[in-house]
Amino acid sequence: MQTKLTQGTLELAAGKAYSLHGRCGYLLSCSKGRVWLTLTGHAQDVVMQPGQTLVLPDDGLVVVESDTDAVLIFGRQALREDAPAVRRARAAGHPARAARVHMLESCG
Repeated sequence: MQTKLTQGTLELAAGKAYSLHGRCGYLLSCSKGRVWLTLTGHAQDVVMQPGQTLVLPDDGLVVVESDTDAVLIFGRQALREDAPAVRRARAAGHPARAARVHMLESCG
């Protein structure tokens, strides 16, 4: 299934792959299940658990899969350095997650 990212919710069936056309700065949030994201041009996959977010670092194809039923919420939100999600990640001792959430500088 191919979807163009605008804003909304994608309910993922276990074992199915979805292709999304992502745009730099779009926010992806996992609200249920465990989600694997493969981003075009990036060597490592991103695994998201409920409550985790990711800002797409650039335009391109995003392949999404889950081993259980899952829900991915997406929209056009840009997080700043002082955004609550970035502050929470840092406060919880997750600087790598905070950096991943705050990748908007790489958006051309």
